[in-house]
Amino acid sequence: MSPDGDARLTVGVTGENQRQYTVSGAVADTDHQIVLFDAGNVDVDANGFVTFDAVGPTGVNATRAAADITATQAEITVVNGASTTGSPFAIEDVQPVGTQITFTVQGNALSDVVPVVYFDENEDGFLNVDADGAPVDAELFGVGGAVEILPAEADSANFTANEVLRVNKDENFVVVENVGTVNYAAGDTFFVDGTAAGDQVDLDGFEERLARGDLLAATPYSRNFASSFELTDQVPGQVADVDASTADTEGAIDVTWAEKDNASEYNIYRATATSLANDGAADSDLVVADEARFSRVATVPGDADDLEFEDTGLANETSYVYWVTAVVDGVEGSFVTGDVGDPAFSAGAFAAFDVAATLAEGATVRPIITESELTDDVGLQGILDDGDEWTITFNQAMAPSTATAGVFIVTNGSNNATINCAETGGNATCELTDEVASITGAETLTVTVDDAPNFGSGDSAAAGSYPLTIVTINNQVRNTNNLVASIANSTDLVIN
Repeated sequence: MSPDGDARLTVGVTGENQRQYTVSGAVADTDHQIVLFDAGNVDVDANGFVTFDAVGPTGVNATRAAADITATQAEITVVNGASTTGSPFAIEDVQPVGTQITFTVQGNALSDVVPVVYFDENEDGFLNVDADGAPVDAELFGVGGAVEILPAEADSANFTANEVLRVNKDENFVVVENVGTVNYAAGDTFFVDGTAAGDQVDLDGFEERLARGDLLAATPYSRNFASSFELTDQVPGQVADVDASTADTEGAIDVTWAEKDNASEYNIYRATATSLANDGAADSDLVVADEARFSRVATVPGDADDLEFEDTGLANETSYVYWVTAVVDGVEGSFVTGDVGDPAFSAGAFAAFDVAATLAEGATVRPIITESELTDDVGLQGILDDGDEWTITFNQAMAPSTATAGVFIVTNGSNNATINCAETGGNATCELTDEVASITGAETLTVTVDDAPNFGSGDSAAAGSYPLTIVTINNQVRNTNNLVASIANSTDLVIN
């Protein structure tokens, strides 16, 4: 389809509000469909390979409903030289003249449009695509050049604060709701968040704060002379619902957050809780007032399928705090300072990502075994047999399942054996005791062997001799937050 390059249309300006397309190589005497798609739903890579983001209800069909374009934004006005009726954004059953189809697209309101023509081989009304969004081979299609549709330039006059709908800092213009396209230049006067002398900025300062969703007024706006603009900076604002939880990967934390309109990317920052403490204060007195104490650890694209980040390689027994910002039109959300415990803060943007919960969950890491000991060697000395007693100390409070369903596989260096704490079918009686005085929150599991297992199997099976080393546990050996203990990070696994 040609033209295949991008273009710009201006609403209501004769000669600038329409674009004609020509489709070559259409299937003669066969019905074709013409659909206007939102350009954001059509991806054309550097090699011209096309995929569709918008898919139908089955997940495998690009539908007209998924086009997200309405006749109020753009319409097809002429097909093969004949005018259309009803302001359609989609035309069905178009037959080529020979092997060629021509049609005209008219821009009616702010939008970005890509025309798509396809041969509906199976006549199901859809452009069938595969799981990756690429049209299937049987349904031939063509994609024309995208058009950016802009409202006409605003009249020279004052206008009150209205929302900024589009920003183009390369060409120095914005589209303002209920106003139109507004141009600006270095010779204009700019104010941000007020009109006092201290609120005045230069062009760079204006663009550093300008983003879609802000409010813009002009007193006056002039097409031919200098204008005076007043920007109310309210975007990007703070990202909401930031949360941190322990990831499946050992030594990692999952960070998630809520989507921010028009965000091109999200920046994830991290700090340790201790680095935010005010002169060594307790966790409840943490002060999140120093942006410099946070480090950016990742950037996630705004169009990512999942708004999440797995932060890996973290230290055990360390509390982390996360802060996420959105970037809209090159403007990054600002840092918010204040005391986490301040009630006003709790109701504001910073608490929108729930710092207190983030601290609590971010501090939650998998428990480890800090000490393993043979405390009572009954029967033959140095041999695992009935009545032997072990103590296994964890650095955190453990769930009851550790004592009622925990399984520990130990090795004597050559073969393995299993100690099972299950109340039914197990071979040991296990009990979680009071916390260890030297480690706050820690607990010790006392294991009494009821039926000593053999090591190895068959003719080679034999009693095990100490020392024994814990090599594996099951998922019932977990803390009160249901996180399974980490063998890899444990510091003492040898029972002797």
